[in-house]
Amino acid sequence: MYLIDIDEKYPNNYWLEYDTNIFPDSLSLKIGNPVNPNDFKDIYLSAKSNASIKNLTSYDYLFSNGPDVISKRLAKLLTNFSKDSIQLLETKIRHKGKFHEGFYIVNYLSIQEAFDMANCICKPIIDFLPDGPKKFTKITLIDLQTEKSIFRCKECLSEVAISNDVAREIKESNIKGIQLLEKKLRL
Repeated sequence: MYLIDIDEKYPNNYWLEYDTNIFPDSLSLKIGNPVNPNDFKDIYLSAKSNASIKNLTSYDYLFSNGPDVISKRLAKLLTNFSKDSIQLLETKIRHKGKFHEGFYIVNYLSIQEAFDMANCICKPIIDFLPDGPKKFTKITLIDLQTEKSIFRCKECLSEVAISNDVAREIKESNIKGIQLLEKKLRL
């Protein structure tokens, strides 16, 4: 099992901007529930004007201040493994007034336990809620065969894990924009 993380080589100027003033709250995409596609019908994310649109659109996994965005190629790969575990919402990338199609906002619908808590380092976000949400500085995954091929981690919903089969296919397909981690350290 692996965690999906941003590729260390992902350029800062390729981060997309999601306008929270005009579009639905993207946090609804981080809790493992399907959303109404009509609420996200005319969504677009804006690219910085100094980004090369040719290079930006060569990435399969794009990051933003809101939802994560994937290419058609990665969408096809993920649906081959786990069609019922993800919801894809068509989106566009806006760059210098032009819209570029062929991208999807990905909503991960499954949630499973994935962390080896005995080997993780974390602390409560709110001191007086020790069993509440936690801030992790070290994440170690448990070694198990998962029911789903791709899912949000129950211990920290911002983390997405994938099975070994999906990881192998991502590596073989040279998916661009992410790295796959067995352990994660945050400083």
